[in-house]
Parts: sequence; structure tokens; C-alpha cells
Amino acid sequence: MKFKYIILCALLVAYTVFINYYFVPVTGGTDSNGYHVCAKMIASQGKFHQKPIDDFQFIGNMWVVNEHDEFYPKYPPLYPALAAGAMVVFGDHSGFYLCPILAIFAVIGMFFLCRFFMPAKIALVGSFLLATSPVFNHFALSKVSHGPSMGFLVWGLVCFFAAVSSRRLKTGILYAVLSGLLLGYAEGIRYTNIILLIPPVVYGLLFLRKKRLWLLFAFACGVAVPYLFLCWFHWSSFGSPFATGYSLTNEQSGFALSYFWTNLRLYIPGLISDGTGLVTCLALIELVLLFGRNKRKAIVFLVWIIPLSLLYMFYYWAPTTRTLSFLRFILPVFVPMYILSLSGLWNLIRKYSNVKQLIIILILVVVHGIWGVCASFEDSEKYYIQQNSNKKIVDFALEKIPEGSVIFTDYGSLNTLDFEKRWILYSANILNQNYLKRRLKRSLENSISGLQKQRAELLKKKLLDVSRKDFHKTIMTLIASHLQQGRDVYVLSSASLINSFMARYKRYLEITEKARFEEEIPFYRFYPISKSSSRVDKAKKKKRVAVKQLLQVVAVRKKTLNLTASIKELQTERRQIIKQLREKDEAIQGDIYRLEAISRQLYSLQRALRARNKRKKKKKK
Repeated sequence: MKFKYIILCALLVAYTVFINYYFVPVTGGTDSNGYHVCAKMIASQGKFHQKPIDDFQFIGNMWVVNEHDEFYPKYPPLYPALAAGAMVVFGDHSGFYLCPILAIFAVIGMFFLCRFFMPAKIALVGSFLLATSPVFNHFALSKVSHGPSMGFLVWGLVCFFAAVSSRRLKTGILYAVLSGLLLGYAEGIRYTNIILLIPPVVYGLLFLRKKRLWLLFAFACGVAVPYLFLCWFHWSSFGSPFATGYSLTNEQSGFALSYFWTNLRLYIPGLISDGTGLVTCLALIELVLLFGRNKRKAIVFLVWIIPLSLLYMFYYWAPTTRTLSFLRFILPVFVPMYILSLSGLWNLIRKYSNVKQLIIILILVVVHGIWGVCASFEDSEKYYIQQNSNKKIVDFALEKIPEGSVIFTDYGSLNTLDFEKRWILYSANILNQNYLKRRLKRSLENSISGLQKQRAELLKKKLLDVSRKDFHKTIMTLIASHLQQGRDVYVLSSASLINSFMARYKRYLEITEKARFEEEIPFYRFYPISKSSSRVDKAKKKKRVAVKQLLQVVAVRKKTLNLTASIKELQTERRQIIKQLREKDEAIQGDIYRLEAISRQLYSLQRALRARNKRKKKKKK
């Protein structure tokens, strides 16, 4: 009896070490911004929404604006609320740790959930299967809702089966209420978790005697508590207890029969390659066989798997280049799949001797473990590199940019810096009409889009549906107003955007280079993912982060530079850059001069070619 808990503890220790090794406490991207910036607003100001100071200030793409010009995340509010509670108690960045902590709790809960269907030695494998799932592990690290959702779902189901298994009705009622609270809270983390209320209800109707149907009533009472809060939140935020933030992006209508076959060819291979892996077929076979042994139990598993899976087969969003991006939607289905596969394995080996049983279990653990562990390491290495780079950008900004300053920066950095709520942020895309047009294209052309169409249309009206002269005037007025109010204005981005900014605004603004971000990060932490065809090649240990420049806009020029002054300034800047490069490498000056000469020659030849082509066209006419 004690031995199974020793193994479980060893698994949890190993899993905790793995998660802690790759975890980076920083906002992970667009989705993470929606959750954790909202948590920051709740913890610091006691409200779920924010208001920008003007029409152009950055608000994450996962935020929607209501009729009162209040921006709310379109996601359910209970994960941000939970993260806010952690931030109030333990500090600003503690909310990020909810994902790994609740993922670890889900692994623990998986063992106790499996115990209702199989012996302890097989139930341990259930925890192992979940802990080695590449999809599950990615979202244990990613600071979005899927990890916490799994924690609440698994323990909600554990409490439900504890309720129906309890001999004492009063004890069962307590477990049922707790189960309802946890599963109801899970629906307040991800709206589609409402489908996961079906299996407990169906199980209760099929298996409970009339006297014990009070358990379902207690379960419903538990569910009602978070649901009442959700109704209040929707009413106060979006004007109706049944309206969510998704209704403002039209994504609630993003389901169609025509998407089924396209999504099916993604989900089935994805499940096998990155989802439930080798046990997928075993689970489906056991589901079919279960109808011959216990139809009622088979129906429970059927409604546990099919409704959620089918829902996302008809969903418009399923990126074809990365399986993790869509398998996350059906992550709760992994739980019954693992239970079915292990139940089928147990029915197959239960009559064998203990030694044979152990050998068969070890074969499954080793083969599945090699697949799951290697895939998890490979994904975690990539994700760590990305997140560590984001963390370094935040640290750089905290060190170099004073609080209250204005920052124009690229979209990836915006989502990361926004959590700090120390600066007034703007997307660097608004500095260039062409960049902005490409960025807004999907939202403006499609009826369903992640970015609220109302927000895209406002930017289009203010910045795209105007002449270049009016566009330039709007941007210059924006920058000048911040400078007049005593705020420092910075541009933080990579070379391509910096060059575009300098080319457009150097004549009108006094600009200096404040600092440069050129730090290196490890190419890998433990497991080298970039492998050549030759096994004797050594993996690179370091990788240089893309260089970012930090420019400060000192002032708006009282008089725009004329052509002569512009040429003089560019020549001065050129000499300074060459001098800096020579200090790093004295031999480089000749190469720079040659590159400039090639550039001039190419420009002259291209002009000559265009002129010749024009002459040929005239002769033909």
C-alpha cells in the first residue's frame, strides 16, 4: 500500500523538477496577456477592465470594448480572479505560477481518479501518461487557462466519483457540492468546460438509486455558485447574463459543418503524434468493447469524449502548422482516453501472474515514456528560449526606461511589457500605414476574427482612411502631446522597424540612441533540439538574441530639416557607426566601404535598367 505512494511521490518530484526547470515567470503572448493583465488590474485596482488614454494606446488583441468604452478580456474571468488572489497574497508575479502548480495537482488527481476504475498499480500509469503528454506539459508552462482548467476538472471529477462511491449520504452530499464547485469554477476558466458537466449528470442518472439522486441536486447547487458569479459578470460587462466577450468578436458563430473534414485530418494524426500518443487506439478499442460488457458505463465515456471533440471539429480556428495550437482545445478529453486505455490494458492482463503484469506495464511505460518525455523536452526547449528572451526584454526595459514613459515597440514585446503597467505602450505598427494595413487585414476582411472588428475599424478610420499628410500629422501630434506633458518617448525594436522609423521621422524629430539590447541566451538548456544530419557535429551552446535598439525621441524639431541638413545628419550618423564598428574590428572598415559602393552601383544599374525598359516600351508603341 505504501509502495504506490512512494512511486507517486517520485513521479511528482521528477515532474516538478522538470516544470520548474523550464518555467519562466513572464507573460507568454497574446492569450497570456488577456489573462494576466486582467489579473493585474483586479489585484491593483479591483476591476476587471481597463481604459486607454487615447484611441491608439495598446490594449491586447484578446480584449474587447463594450458600449461604455471599457476593455474586458473576452475570456472567462475566474482564472484572472484566481491569479489576482495569488498576486495579492504572494506578490506581482505569483499569478504566473498557477499554471505549473495546478498542472502538478492534475497529475496527482489523475491517480485518484483512475483508482475508481482500476487497481493502484495501473492508476499510477494514468498519472504517468498525463505527466508525459507533450500538449499538457506545454500548457503547464504557458501561463494560459488550459493548465488550471485541467487541475479543476480532474479534482472535480475525483470529488464526484468519491460522492457516488460514498456509503454515507451526508458525506456524499459534501463531496457532490465540492465537485460542483470545482467543475463550475472550471467552466469559469474555459467556457467550453460546461460540456464536462454532462458525464457526471449522465452517470448519476444511469447509476444512482432514487434515494441517492440528492447527490445530483447537491452537485447542481455547487455548480450554481460560480455560475451566478459568471451571470453577474456578463451582465455588468456585456449587458446580458448570457453574453460573453466572444459575442463581441462574433467567434461564438465560428462553428460550421464545412470545417469538419479539414479539422478531422488535423486532430486524428495530431492526437497520435503529440496528444494521447500510443494509447489512442487502445482507448477507442476499449470504448467499443465496453458496450458489450457495460453499456451504461460505455455511454458515460462516450458523452465524456464525443461532445467536446465534435465541438472543436466544427471550429474555425485550428492552425495547421502546429498541433499544440488546436489539441489544447480537447485536452480534457485526454483524461477519459487514458482511463479507457488503461482499463482495456487491465482487462487484458488481469488474469496473468504479477510478474507478467509488471513486465507488460513496464513495456508500456518505457515505450510511451520515451515518446512523451522526448517530445516534451523538445517542445519545452523551444518554448524556454522564447520565454527567456521575453524575460530579458522586460528586464532591459525595467532597467533602461523610466516609469511613466511612452514606448513604441513590436507586437511581441507589447504583450510582455504590458503586464508591468509601468509605461504607456503603443504598437510600432501605427507609425507606418503599410505595416498597420497588413496587421488589420484579417480582422477587417473576415466576419469572425480574434481581434474585435470594432477596434480594427476604429484604427482604419483614424489611420488608414486618411491621406499620408493627415496620417503623419496624427502621429506627430500624438508624440508631441506626450512630450509636452513631460513624458519620455522611446522606440524599442529590431533593426528593420528602427530603420523605417528613422527614415520617416528623422527630419521631424530629434532622436538619440539610448541603449542597445544584445544579450545572449542559451541555445538550449538541457536537450539540444537543433540537430544536424551528422551525429558528430557539436550542438551550439549559445544563441544571440535578435538585437533591439532603444531610441529616445528628445523633442519635435521646431523646423523640419531640409534636404541639405538631412544629408549632413545622415553623413554624421554614418561616420559614427563606422567608428563604432572599427572599435570592435579594425579590419571591417574596408568591407563597409565596399558594401556601400556595391549598394550605390546596384542603385545606379537598377535605375539604368528601368530607364532602358521604358525606352523599349515607347519604341513598341
